[in-house]
Amino acid sequence: MKTAIVFPGQGSQYTNMGRFLYENHKIARRLYDEASEILGYNLLVACENKSGELNDTNITQPAILVYSIASWEIFKELNQVEEIYFSGHSLGELTAAVCGEAISFSEAVQLVQLRAKLMSQCGADGGMMVCFGLNYTEVESICKEVSTNNNHVTIANYNMKDQLVLSGHQDALHRVAEILNGQGAVTKKLDVSVPAHSQLMQPAKDGFREALRKIQKKDSKYPIYSCITGEPYLHSNDIVNQLSEQLTEGVQWPVVMDKLIREGISHFIEIGPKTVLTKIIEAEYPNVFVSPYNEINGYHTLFHSEAQSYSMNDIISFLQASLRIIVGTPIKIKIEQSKFEKEIHAPFIELRQELGKLKKNNRPQIDSIYSKKLSNQFFSILFNKGFNREETVDLLKSSIRDKNILARIHKLYI
Repeated sequence: MKTAIVFPGQGSQYTNMGRFLYENHKIARRLYDEASEILGYNLLVACENKSGELNDTNITQPAILVYSIASWEIFKELNQVEEIYFSGHSLGELTAAVCGEAISFSEAVQLVQLRAKLMSQCGADGGMMVCFGLNYTEVESICKEVSTNNNHVTIANYNMKDQLVLSGHQDALHRVAEILNGQGAVTKKLDVSVPAHSQLMQPAKDGFREALRKIQKKDSKYPIYSCITGEPYLHSNDIVNQLSEQLTEGVQWPVVMDKLIREGISHFIEIGPKTVLTKIIEAEYPNVFVSPYNEINGYHTLFHSEAQSYSMNDIISFLQASLRIIVGTPIKIKIEQSKFEKEIHAPFIELRQELGKLKKNNRPQIDSIYSKKLSNQFFSILFNKGFNREETVDLLKSSIRDKNILARIHKLYI
C-alpha cells in the first residue's frame, strides 16, 4: 500500500510537547538528550513554555523537529515501513530529509538551530497574517498591486482553497489587509516572530544554503515531495536547493497533495505534534484516509487496521462514553474563548451529531477509518481540556463498564 508521511512545520507546537514521548520511549529520551546537548539548553524544559519559550522560533523549530523525528522512530518500531513517500510543510521538509536518512540527526539539530537564528534576524520589519474567503489568484493580484521593491508582501502558505497565509513588510501587510477586508475576506495578524517564505528571508536563505553545502548528505531512502514545487527528489544534490529555496518561496500544499494523490496514494499519516495537516487534508480531500501519529492521538500499529470494522453498537457505546466524559470533566488549563470554541465546543457538537446519525443508521458494521477519526476527535478535545492520553484512556475505561466492548474497540484508544 502506498502511504505518504507528512511532517508539520511551525504552528503545531504546544505546552509540554514531548513530555509523554520522553517518559515512555527510550528512543525519544536518547534523541531529546542528544539534541539538548547540541543546542546548549534542555529542550524538554524549554517546551514546558513557562516563560513563553514556544513563541520564539529559536525554540519552536528545534522542538518540532526533534518531536517529529522521535515520533517517526516510534512509528518504524511499530509499523512495517514499505512503499513510503515523504513531504513536509516548510520546516517539516527538513524533518523529512532526516527521516529519509539523507541528513544525520546531529547535523539536523545544528541546522535547525541555525535556520531559526537566521530567520529571526530577518524579522525586524516583517510579519504574517492569515486570509480566509478569497481564492489565491485574487490575493496574488492584490499582493502584486501593493508590493514595491522596498515594501513587499506575498503568499507564504497556500494551505487550502480559501485559506492563505501572507508574509512580508508590516506596512504592506496592513495595506493588503484593508483591501482584502473590503472585498469580503477575513484577515488576522499572526503572532509570529519572522516573516517566513518572503523576500525578507533572502539573507537567511543565503546563510542556510551555505551551511547545507558544508554538511555530509546522502540520497534519501524515500522520495521527498518538495513543499514549494510538489516535485519529488531523492538525490543528495537536490537537498541544498530544496531546503534553502523554500525560505523565500511559498509553500504550495495543494500542489503537493495533488501530486501525491495522482501517484496513487490514498493513505496519509501526519507524524509530528498536533493535527494541523490532518485537518487540512480532511477538509480538502475527503476521499483519502489521514491519521495523526503523535503523543495526543497515540503511537500504535496503523497498517493492520484498514480491513477491520466495528459493530454499530460498539461505536455508539464508544461515542456515548466519549460525550459523557467531555461533559463531565473540567477544563484543567487556561484557554482562550476562541480556542475553546474551535478545539472543544465545535468538535463536541460534531461528535454529538455523529452519534445521532449513527442511531438512525441501519448498517451493522462501521469501518475503521471513520471510527478512528471519531476517536482522534475525542482525544483531541480531552487534550485541549488539559488531560494527557493516559488520563483520557483511564476515563474511557471507567465510562465503558462492559469489558467486552473495551476489548473489541481497543485499537481506538491504545
